[in-house]
Amino acid sequence: MVRSEWGWHMGGGPGKHRDEQLPADVEWVGSALAKWPDWLVNHEPRPSKDRVTFTTWRHWRKDDALKPSGLIGPGLLRYGTITPLKSESQ
Repeated sequence: MVRSEWGWHMGGGPGKHRDEQLPADVEWVGSALAKWPDWLVNHEPRPSKDRVTFTTWRHWRKDDALKPSGLIGPGLLRYGTITPLKSESQ
């Protein structure tokens, strides 16, 4: 089983939440979205071209540490070869 923390995508590396490092292009009230951003309501491109995520809840702040993720073991990788079968008409 692989455990993934999507906060990594909001981040940019260990200890950094990348989207949190950029200037805000939405309005927040605490951790909640204050209102739907105009660019979203009007079907316009997002002003922040470098952002990779959009969320209605602010789960992390820029100085928060990332949570651990990865393989929860033990794990087993299996590999093989796919061999197409010939039908009787071939």
